[in-house]
Amino acid sequence: MNNYKRIIRIAQHIGFWTVYIGFYTMITGLISGNYLQSLYIWLLTAPLYMVFAYFHLYVIIPSLLLPRRYVAFFAVFIAAACLFILTDRAYTFYVLYPLLFENFKPGASGFFNLSALCTLSVTIYSVVLLACAIKLFKQWYFSQKIKTELEIRNKASEIALLRAQVNPHFLFNTINNVHSLISIDTKKAEDSLIKLSDIMRYMLYNSNTGFVPLEREILYLSNYIELQKLRLINPKLVDFRIEGRAEGRVIAPMILIPFVENAFKHGDKTNASAGINISLTIHLQHLEFIVTNGIHSQKSFLSSEYSGIGLQNVRRRLELIYADRHRLENGAKNNIYTIKLTIFDT
Repeated sequence: MNNYKRIIRIAQHIGFWTVYIGFYTMITGLISGNYLQSLYIWLLTAPLYMVFAYFHLYVIIPSLLLPRRYVAFFAVFIAAACLFILTDRAYTFYVLYPLLFENFKPGASGFFNLSALCTLSVTIYSVVLLACAIKLFKQWYFSQKIKTELEIRNKASEIALLRAQVNPHFLFNTINNVHSLISIDTKKAEDSLIKLSDIMRYMLYNSNTGFVPLEREILYLSNYIELQKLRLINPKLVDFRIEGRAEGRVIAPMILIPFVENAFKHGDKTNASAGINISLTIHLQHLEFIVTNGIHSQKSFLSSEYSGIGLQNVRRRLELIYADRHRLENGAKNNIYTIKLTIFDT
């Protein structure tokens, strides 16, 4: 898919420059009466104009204009304009014209001809500004498209996420487990009800926001895991570890829970040597979330993998929210399934 997009992109650039050269060949050919000579001139001049255009597209626009460093942008833009105009004038005046016209004698007075320099500046920046306008329009269009899609997806997936991650089956089992604890361990039953209340509150009030403090997401995961452990014969099969400092960090809400849910849903909870291992490592520039669990067999794993809507939603949400700032890896080996999510900071 990436190769196909690259080919389309290259074809678009070739098409742009073909139209540009053809247009100016027609204009100058109409004036001079020699279309072949005009085509020759523009073919020899086009590489220089490509350098000018791509310098603006891939250097000063991304590094100065888009970050809104306007003073630096205009200073570099004006300096580059002067340099490019003089470079093009020197190329045509001392290289191209003597090559094409035998009687042409370059002189210092002719080089700084004001009319010629003004015409040259219009010619150069007609293509530069056109290329920049196209790039900025495309960037604005795709950013608006992604923003709109993200808003629609977040609204549409809110109910689906609620249904997928804390479904009636989970609530029914949790309430039954708490009911059983009341006569055995009142304090534990009370703590479990508080955890369940926190989970519901988090889902109702935080699931539809853009980002939440990482500490809140960790507390949500911890509560969910503790309530799931009530259902296990051997709760020690589950290990949840956190390394690093979460203070001051934010994350998209409920972006991690589908991986944990998947481990409890599909994992082999009778395999004491494998268990369910969940770790969140908070590095300076990125977060690393790893979940491993035993599986009954490779065949059962393949038939059940990513069957839930929660995991489908989280993959798409990662693409929309974190774009090229995340990496998701998963696979099974020796009846152990591992999924690893890395989220990079901006």
